[in-house]
Amino acid sequence: MAKKKSSGPSFDELDISTATMAMPLGGKGSSTDPNVYQGTYKGKEYIWHKGKAKLAPKKKGFYK
Repeated sequence: MAKKKSSGPSFDELDISTATMAMPLGGKGSSTDPNVYQGTYKGKEYIWHKGKAKLAPKKKGFYK
C-alpha cells in the first residue's frame, strides 16, 4: 500500500507567527474561519486558511 501524502500540519501543530484579525465564526482554524494564519512546522513555512494548510511561497526579498 502506498503511503498517503500529508496535507500539512493541523492547526494546533502550527507555530503561528502572524494572523489576520477577523472574528472566527466557527472557531479558530475551522473551515469557516476567515482569518489567514502563517507559521512554521518542522522548519517549513505554512499558510493556514479555511481549514487547510499549504506551504508558503518562497520569499524573493522585499527590500532590494
